[in-house]
Amino acid sequence: MPSYITHAIASEQLYELLHNDKKVFIDFPVDSFKTYSVVPNFTYLNKKFIEHTNKDKDYILIMSKNIKDNKLFFNEEILAYIYGFISNLSLDYQLNPLINSLSTNLKSNHKLLNSRFIIEKYFDSYLTKKISDSDIGPSFFNHGHLNDKDLNNFVNNNYKTIFNNENIIKEYKKYLFMLTIFELNKKYLLRKDNNELFNIKDFMKKNHVKENDLLHFSNSNNNHSFIDYYDKGLTMAEDLIIAINSYIYQGKPFAYLEKIINSLSFNEKHNISYQNIKSYTK
Repeated sequence: MPSYITHAIASEQLYELLHNDKKVFIDFPVDSFKTYSVVPNFTYLNKKFIEHTNKDKDYILIMSKNIKDNKLFFNEEILAYIYGFISNLSLDYQLNPLINSLSTNLKSNHKLLNSRFIIEKYFDSYLTKKISDSDIGPSFFNHGHLNDKDLNNFVNNNYKTIFNNENIIKEYKKYLFMLTIFELNKKYLLRKDNNELFNIKDFMKKNHVKENDLLHFSNSNNNHSFIDYYDKGLTMAEDLIIAINSYIYQGKPFAYLEKIINSLSFNEKHNISYQNIKSYTK
């Protein structure tokens, strides 16, 4: 999956996109949204699962239904959480197959065992220089909002129903604490003023790796570009959030939301064509 830095930058863009397109019914806290967006999908924290599965879809649906049934649609923290979950999932959905394909090529052509890490770090570096206007530091991973009682109950109860784990908030806090320590020690941080600790340019030169090897993958007559899949991840996240809001706020039936969510197909070993979610959301 993309690193937390790529997820962090994407969440900033998605927040602006939602507000610019006026797709937000209740303004949710941006700091909370960013925090929930950078944490890996919770199936990665639950050791019973190592890839995205259909349980992710079930989790989105049960959260959406509980928000509507229990009239939680004015709870800003819970909204930030489900939107952040969607942001993380959508970017993984689009980028994971591309990362796997690029990684396989890099291993084959350059005999690099840590090819996936290299690709993820290059994505981080590329986005930091091209898109992000702010540095990502320890404060980004503040998990104080996770002490919210309503959010704790909402997440733990729904997660237990789908994944049979009732202590996911504790695992969530551990992960965010770990990221904070990493950032304080500047082990993984990308900053504009001092460049990345892992010097990707020197590495590429030494190993004769070209930018095209890290940003583009070609098969048959198709060229798959990182930035195209990144943009698809943002669009997909916005479309899913619009669909959830249509169900929660605008009276769309649950079957409508089920059709959209269940149209997603997880297959990280191959390139995934973007599902035409907008055909359902118009």
